Amino acid sequence: MSELNNNDRLRLGIKARCFELSRHLSKRYVMLNPDKTPTAFATELCHSIRRLDDATIDDPRTLLNLFLKPNDSAASLEQLPADPMFPVILSATFLLRALDAEAQGQHERGWNNLTDAAYWCGIAQGGRHVSLVQKEAVSDAQTRIAKRGGEARHDKERQTKEFAQQRARELCPDGGWRPKIEAARRIQTEVADYAKELGWTMVKDRVVGKIDEWLSEMHDAHLFFPTLRKKPESSG
Repeated sequence: MSELNNNDRLRLGIKARCFELSRHLSKRYVMLNPDKTPTAFATELCHSIRRLDDATIDDPRTLLNLFLKPNDSAASLEQLPADPMFPVILSATFLLRALDAEAQGQHERGWNNLTDAAYWCGIAQGGRHVSLVQKEAVSDAQTRIAKRGGEARHDKERQTKEFAQQRARELCPDGGWRPKIEAARRIQTEVADYAKELGWTMVKDRVVGKIDEWLSEMHDAHLFFPTLRKKPESSG
């Protein structure tokens, strides 16, 4: 019975997170396509992705070629025009995979796909073109994909860390977090709750400090935390 309840909690957690990401992506989709209604995200984009997606493909460049250049398999991401829709497409792809995995009771695969969906959603919301972050994003994605084997699949702390970093991106106020510790304080409750859903209880007195440490490790931290930006060197 306890195992069943745990599976139910995991399933509900995946669904809730997918619903939240879907709302963010839908808003971003409409912002980028003013002539579309919010429902078009699901009826048009998601429908198209389901028709073209190949679940055996994880590499972002290959996925974009699959969706955007179906008749030109030789096309590379570098040859495609810079388009802020790219991260929306990638996030929606992994989001749909997460929902499919959840429906099949494959909760671990669902959370893994959800992590990818959240990562690309963060980039989409930041409004940055994939072409501008290609090297770092692809490298990061490939690293995470490689780590899915073996013990990394059960690394609850890693998943919580990525969730915390993603929430800091999503909730970032105009001008960035000042100071950085404010972001950790703002998201501490939901991060601790997320960890508990995964079966990991964070030490109460260390939650804020741990999150603050994780936020410092974000590859794009300088975009969200002004205090981490490098100051120009003095000419004197």
